[in-house]
Amino acid sequence: MHELHRFYPDAWMMFEDFKVNVMKESLISVIRRGQQEGHFRPEINAELMASLRIEQVQIFMMNKDLLPRDQISLGEVQYQLFDHFIHGLFTLEGYQLFNQYNINNNQNEKLTQKN
Repeated sequence: MHELHRFYPDAWMMFEDFKVNVMKESLISVIRRGQQEGHFRPEINAELMASLRIEQVQIFMMNKDLLPRDQISLGEVQYQLFDHFIHGLFTLEGYQLFNQYNINNNQNEKLTQKN
């Protein structure tokens, strides 16, 4: 990411445009839909949370020294950040639906592994 920013400014601008106009707008849309469906808390500021999530993802990609990479993978970092992020959005109903999805998904994975 640093090299993209430093050596390819046009590509960096395309990335920044994509981040704001596609990723952020998609997250805002998902959060607002979750609020309308009663799965996400209504008091959440969708735009702020979308910006926060994008920056969470990017900060650990751009700053290699924040965590020892030999002890924790980037995938694990992102999983933990997402888990923390999504649980902060949930209503009780959303939390229950998410847990039910995880239970069903884990059961399906176990069945697939047996076959």
